Amino acid sequence: MRRLAALAALIALAACAQQGFPPGGPPDKVPPKLLKTTPDTNARNVDQKEVDFQYDEVLTERPSGASSLDALVLISPRDGAPRVGWHRSRISVRGHKDWKRNTTYTITMLPGISDLRGNSDKLGYLLVFSTGPEIASQSISGVVFDWPAGHPAPNAIVEAVSHPDSVVYIARADSVGHFTIPHMPPGSFTVFGWVDANSNHDRDQHELQDSALVTLKDTASVELLAFIHDSIGPHIVSVEVRDSLTVHATFDKPVDPKQLFDGGQLVLKAADSSVVPLKSIVNSREIDKRRNDSTAKTDSIRAKTDTAFRRQYLAQHRVPTDTLQRNSLRRAAALAAMTPSKPIPITDLLIMLNAPLKAGAQYRVETKDIRNLMGIAATSIRSFDVPKPAPPPPPPKPGSTPPQR
Repeated sequence: MRRLAALAALIALAACAQQGFPPGGPPDKVPPKLLKTTPDTNARNVDQKEVDFQYDEVLTERPSGASSLDALVLISPRDGAPRVGWHRSRISVRGHKDWKRNTTYTITMLPGISDLRGNSDKLGYLLVFSTGPEIASQSISGVVFDWPAGHPAPNAIVEAVSHPDSVVYIARADSVGHFTIPHMPPGSFTVFGWVDANSNHDRDQHELQDSALVTLKDTASVELLAFIHDSIGPHIVSVEVRDSLTVHATFDKPVDPKQLFDGGQLVLKAADSSVVPLKSIVNSREIDKRRNDSTAKTDSIRAKTDTAFRRQYLAQHRVPTDTLQRNSLRRAAALAAMTPSKPIPITDLLIMLNAPLKAGAQYRVETKDIRNLMGIAATSIRSFDVPKPAPPPPPPKPGSTPPQR
């Protein structure tokens, strides 16, 4: 009996110690709500070592879309990695060093704060305070482009480094590449923007990046065309025969959009090293754009005249009623509408010939002094074989033809 009583006590104790969510009731799908910050936003003469974000429920230490809570916090100006603490429903934030006197700080809490059920905040929060009597009002805005891709760089990281004291101000671009670094002092800055591929908020050599000099008096705007700063020139990595009069050549890295190909920079040679006459060399991106524009125009005209096609066209292009889908469409439209001020770099070429290539023969493409986006040139050679035509199908065997009825 004593053993049974002891076992029952252990079971009861384990049941009491087991943690979990109370059963029953509708599932909680509401993300954590920020109740208050300490200090309040726009506070002046702040004299406290840490900033607190108080939420309405217990948070997880592993936020959505980030490796840790530290990855969701940006402090501007920055002096190193922030020190972020988890206190159940409260998050504390401190700079890498103590706050500087008479300085305006912005602390960006990026989207991703999550509760224990995985509900995540999608908006984030920007807190502004000053350790002095004034809050700086100057700002730098702009857009970061993924230049080789020809579209904005979502969630790019931007830094403005002051001259000559090298104070670093930081912000993150939105989903269409727009950014604003607010509450800065006037002065001269070098603005860096990069695609933060590894999400460490640091500018790494292998990441797409760009920089520009900015003199800030009140507000300033800047365009950043991010690309990988490669010290090796472009080489042809593949050659594809599209048809007997067209060859598609691909480079291993973007080519300077001002690069010319009409002065011997690209030649096509046969196996005996004789030069094959060319009709033209065209950027394949431009060819694809013309084809897509032509197809869209044809579909649009047809949709207006063909009732059946118009119904199908409208059904395929209607705007969904779901909010997330609407936002996704708006974002896609904004991305498509924004293009860099400079031409998009070249990665592929279509080589048009005057006479057909010989089936089964070998050729080679030779390039000379082709520049990358850093202006560094290279020479390359790539050989290719022209496919032989497929043999005709064998004739049917006698008696294999089915009788006609």
